[in-house]
Amino acid sequence: YMLTGNIGRAQGALRNIESLYSQAGAIVNFKPSVTPDIRIHGANFTELMQGLKLCDCKAARYIGGWAPHYKHHKWSNALLLNPHLPSKDWPLVDAHEFGHKLGLRHKVDGGIMDYPPKKGRDRRRIIASDIKRIADLYR
Repeated sequence: YMLTGNIGRAQGALRNIESLYSQAGAIVNFKPSVTPDIRIHGANFTELMQGLKLCDCKAARYIGGWAPHYKHHKWSNALLLNPHLPSKDWPLVDAHEFGHKLGLRHKVDGGIMDYPPKKGRDRRRIIASDIKRIADLYR
């Protein structure tokens, strides 16, 4: 891995991903590299707006992050995370976006790939079906 952009946000994401996935029984083994297979990037509004084709900064404030397609011309190996969200939301956002980077799509089942609630406490967590879907992708 390589940390870029807002380094504090990127470091927090690295810790959050390792912690939440390991609590769920999945080993995430990140190793620093100058030729990384993943770049964890603390993004700014402009990067989020351009990447997600948003119209304004207001919309970008509510986006947790972005896990671009591996063929993206600029961000292919990057996981972009929004440092402007409340830090209490970072762990679940980071685990969710990392799930996308692994190849998972949204799934409405209370797992980490579910959509966040519009109101109230975010109760998503990494569940057995999330781990199974990851394992199935890499068999």
